[in-house]
Amino acid sequence: YPVVVFAHGTDSSAQSSRNLTISRRIAKRGIIGARLDFTGHGKSEGTPADANDEQMMADLHTVMRAVVQLSEVDPHRIGLVGSGSGGLIALHYAAQIPDLKALVIRGPVCGRETVAARMIKAPTLIVHAEQDTALFDAVQTLDREMAAPHEMLRIANCNRLYTDPISLELMVNASVDWLA
Repeated sequence: YPVVVFAHGTDSSAQSSRNLTISRRIAKRGIIGARLDFTGHGKSEGTPADANDEQMMADLHTVMRAVVQLSEVDPHRIGLVGSGSGGLIALHYAAQIPDLKALVIRGPVCGRETVAARMIKAPTLIVHAEQDTALFDAVQTLDREMAAPHEMLRIANCNRLYTDPISLELMVNASVDWLA
């Protein structure tokens, strides 16, 4: 089966309601969802302060290595979803993995995205909640610099948590369709 690994943001975990919803929907399409807890989050050891970029990259790499070794997984059909700080980590990870088949970035906490964006090969969906104005410039830069085939989905009248049902459905449906 194809698999999608989820990299959550700060103050989140593998139990993120947004990632959980996407994971359940891709399962209906025959895609495995692997949601991880970064160090210091959810059921992982450590404290949130231990979850620096280097540690989060190591956590994601560990999960990716483990997932592709599962007999149920087609190692040639791997996707990655990143949100918030996990979006930044996913961007940098995807830049190092040319065989990644799909990438969805939601509300990435950016600042060092330009070099990574130019190196990504995986078709990428960038999702931006328009009320998240603090990230607007970074998302614009990401959209402009992304070398891979990509689309930008701007969802009006919502915040990065997609707390209203309409914006949540728009984000989830676009993500699932992109990954499938």
